[in-house]
Amino acid sequence: MYAFAVNYLFYLMFNVLVARARGAFLRLGASDDYLLPGGLDAQVRYLTTHPNRWAVIGDSVVVDQDGRRLRESVHARSAPRQ
Repeated sequence: MYAFAVNYLFYLMFNVLVARARGAFLRLGASDDYLLPGGLDAQVRYLTTHPNRWAVIGDSVVVDQDGRRLRESVHARSAPRQ
């Protein structure tokens, strides 16, 4: 994890992080993001089993500072009702 004393524009910060990356994958996240348990493992598993894919883009659930859900995921809202 890297923290910058200067508030870089996103694209400048992104370029710095990409240049510093040394692993097989790069996972970006904002300071207010967190993954559900198993989320990172699922992303890595997908990328390793689909070598022709370059990225994994996740959905989100909006929560408040106490973890209460304020808005469900896009997929949950658009799923057909049964």
